[in-house]
Amino acid sequence: WKFSHACALDILYIGAMRGYGVPAGGTLPLRPVAFGERLSNVHAVPQSCRSSGPGHLLSPSMAQQVQDHLTDCKRLHNRTEALADVKAAHCEWRACADGDALVALPRPRPSAEEQRAARCRAELERKDVPLWRPITIDVVSSRHTKRAPGMVYGMEFPWTQEMLDDFGPRWLTSAFRRAGTLSDDNSVTEIKMEQKIKITAGNNGGKFLFEVKYARKEPGLHTHLFAKVPFACTAATMSDRLSTSVYKQPADFAEINSYRLLESNFPMATPRFYFGDISNETSNFLLITERIMFADVGGRRRATLGPGEIEGPYDKCKDYQLRGPAKEYYMVLMEVAGKIAGFHKAGKLGADEALRKSFVFVEPALAGSAKSVWGGQQGDPEKVRSTFEMGYKFVSETAKQLYPGYVATEAFQEKFMTTMMKLSEFTSAIELWKHSNKDYVALGHQNLNTDNAYFWRDEAGKLHAGIFDWGGFMASSLPHKLWWSINMADFDNVRENLHDYIDAYVTAYQEAGGPALDQEVVYKMVILTALQNLVIMINAIPNNFKMCPRKEWATIKDRHDPRIADDIDNKSTLRSCVHVLGMGIQVMEELRGAEVLDEFIQEVQSREAARAAQRAEEERKDREAAALAEKAKEERRAREEAEAALIEEERRAWDAAEAAQLREAKRQEREKEEFARRAKEEQQRGQDLLKKTKELEELNLAEARQQAAQELRQKAAAAARRMRELREAAQAAESSQLEVASTTASEPWGGYDGRKRRLLCLHGTAASEKVFESQLAALLPKARGKMDFVFLDGSLLIDKGPAFDTMQKFFPGLPNRMYDKVSLDSKGWRVYDNPKETLKWFSTQLEALGPVDGVLGFSQGSDQAVMLAAQAAADDQALGFVVLLSPNAPGYTEQLPELFGGEPIPTPVLLVRGERETYGAGMEPIFQAALDAGLEFDDRGETVPSNHVAKLFAHCETITHSEGHIPLPRATLKSEEITNRIVSFVFENS
Repeated sequence: WKFSHACALDILYIGAMRGYGVPAGGTLPLRPVAFGERLSNVHAVPQSCRSSGPGHLLSPSMAQQVQDHLTDCKRLHNRTEALADVKAAHCEWRACADGDALVALPRPRPSAEEQRAARCRAELERKDVPLWRPITIDVVSSRHTKRAPGMVYGMEFPWTQEMLDDFGPRWLTSAFRRAGTLSDDNSVTEIKMEQKIKITAGNNGGKFLFEVKYARKEPGLHTHLFAKVPFACTAATMSDRLSTSVYKQPADFAEINSYRLLESNFPMATPRFYFGDISNETSNFLLITERIMFADVGGRRRATLGPGEIEGPYDKCKDYQLRGPAKEYYMVLMEVAGKIAGFHKAGKLGADEALRKSFVFVEPALAGSAKSVWGGQQGDPEKVRSTFEMGYKFVSETAKQLYPGYVATEAFQEKFMTTMMKLSEFTSAIELWKHSNKDYVALGHQNLNTDNAYFWRDEAGKLHAGIFDWGGFMASSLPHKLWWSINMADFDNVRENLHDYIDAYVTAYQEAGGPALDQEVVYKMVILTALQNLVIMINAIPNNFKMCPRKEWATIKDRHDPRIADDIDNKSTLRSCVHVLGMGIQVMEELRGAEVLDEFIQEVQSREAARAAQRAEEERKDREAAALAEKAKEERRAREEAEAALIEEERRAWDAAEAAQLREAKRQEREKEEFARRAKEEQQRGQDLLKKTKELEELNLAEARQQAAQELRQKAAAAARRMRELREAAQAAESSQLEVASTTASEPWGGYDGRKRRLLCLHGTAASEKVFESQLAALLPKARGKMDFVFLDGSLLIDKGPAFDTMQKFFPGLPNRMYDKVSLDSKGWRVYDNPKETLKWFSTQLEALGPVDGVLGFSQGSDQAVMLAAQAAADDQALGFVVLLSPNAPGYTEQLPELFGGEPIPTPVLLVRGERETYGAGMEPIFQAALDAGLEFDDRGETVPSNHVAKLFAHCETITHSEGHIPLPRATLKSEEITNRIVSFVFENS
């Protein structure tokens, strides 16, 4: 069996093997299958039964394997199932012409990027993913070993390296398919954990590498993968686990959603997403992405890298590892971070409605509590002071060798304590300020340090960056994110380049679609965020002593000491804390951090004083309003009492009047009864009289009807005779006219000189070559052999609208095109979108078609013919004639003043129009809608639109017929007259 056109089959569906009479080595013809066609004997053929090489030849032994398999395999579809329900990924269906077997042929697969974009669109449109519910420390402590289905894909998942190895390829295949990252006809066949390279960077989760094999290779499908899982709940990592799973929640959910929803929308590279899910019951999660193939792994560093090779990986707080100037790397990060935020503002990441279901959007109400927003110590002041004193002791005594010398001075101690206490008091006000103006709030990476990016250079040496580790991705303060992108850099770098970094960030944000930001405001917010970051690190100092005992700090000489420089328990927590403490101290002292805070507090207090004065004024006005209200209440009570007395007096008067009315009503009732009795008697007398009158009238009417019927019969006979005489006379006259017309039409071109004339034919709106040929059926036979009709299709396709609906009604299934998009100007005349470009297009087409003697057009085609004639006249080119069938009111002349502003066009014109044509012909719904909307129609004194066209030409002959906006009239005699004149006109002028 050789199935033609069946090379490289992905899936083969075939009925039971039986002889089709196909010769050895022959082919089995295939036919397309109609949508909804019912087929039978549809089965799956296993991979082992497929042959390799062209044609997928099935030998007799292989056919037997197929037959054996069909005996045992589960049927995919019932015998009577419609083809509409039979689907195979990336396949199109063909059926054998001589039987009921069915073959699926491969369709072109979308590219990896197209698949990625389609997957993201589908995920953004999902309605079934629940919102994150906040969890407590108890949830993590008591349930971290429990298996539970994920929120996103509803399947149980592993959350350690060992568990993933145990779950195996079958589970990973299901997970990838569920996530839409692996096609249904492919699978993972092997998992191999990376044993040599261990990942110890980062503070928010465990990480490991592994390799996979697939049943079939596909473009864009990675075999080297990366996994992120939660820290184990051990003594060494419990604090970090709680920090991420509880204090930063839902950071892990946000990271999974960043890849799942947005990987194709980000303005920069990010590792490809393969699977990610999290349990709201346990806080366990799993994220699998493409592995970034860093050049420097395993402790080795290559001297040079080529274009496209990935640098690093780089660690937090170790910018001395960077292969180039640190500023170059941070400028790239600022540009990328600004673009991400700008993309959010421009709607390029997705609709906010969908994004808000998956990411936190920090609102001003969440940023600061109502009680403390304008001041008030956060917590017990004595405990707060004690914490800051502990922090100061660490930087000035315990680890003083790691920080600037001024830290140990009394002056700095006073500044430090004063500043930190003020910061604690006004931290809610700061957060409210950072989030009150929506221009300064957008989605973005929360800590875009160099360890959360990967870098490479292009052929020109330009540095580029991709981003990963999207934990905590949310819509929050942009200056806050900016600081958290540079807080792990060396302070000298930040001090010298902070304004450049802000400028790069703000510029990229605006260029990507965000609003303009005030860089001075951004600077102040960055400085205050740095001080807030210092508070966080002070609270983390007790944890430092768990990772490096207190007694060892005295022997640490600098930050490069491995006891604090290396990752401890596979985390950079200690190194980060020590580093950021120094950054906050130096911002306070060397970047005017304390002064910036004082300025902010002064502004807050000024605003609060103004608010207090405003509240006092409002309270005074409230008191005055209350007094006025009480006075009005007393006045209203007095009015109500007076009104009650008046109502009682009116009630008594009403009762008296009502009694009098009742007596009068009874009197009137008696009078009515007497009147009714008399009326009944009169009615009876009238009925008796009417009965006698009708009897007399019926006698007279019978005689009159007989006489009238006799007269009508006589008149009908006379009319019938007259109608026969008139019909016979009309038939005789029409026969005579047809003979004359036939004689005249035998040679409408007169003396033929032997040269065939070429006539360019331009159709109307929503027509085409085939449609126009049908419309000119009365003309074409007359010129056969003497004229070439060159039909030119419009360049624009029409698939909807009134014109489309009308043409499909009369010419179903034929294409609908136009030369230019048509509309109405303020007068109700026809104008076009791009008449100049359309004329250039015609010039190109005519160069390809060759010379023509003249142009014939209908409706829009007539309008284009007028413009072509004007163009030819302006360019001193010869155009023999123009035949215009039902042209429209020429609003386009005002669009082309250079062609219609001078002398009349010299080209001879034959204009054919209907007496019932209107200005809105062909566009009646649009024309009427425009009139209803207030269009003031202007006919400029002409009842038919084509009269305006005739005035554009020096010589115009007009023929009219009694019909409307059609190419040729349906009346036989008039059509014969017009087509004869068109042919003779062509030969007269060419």
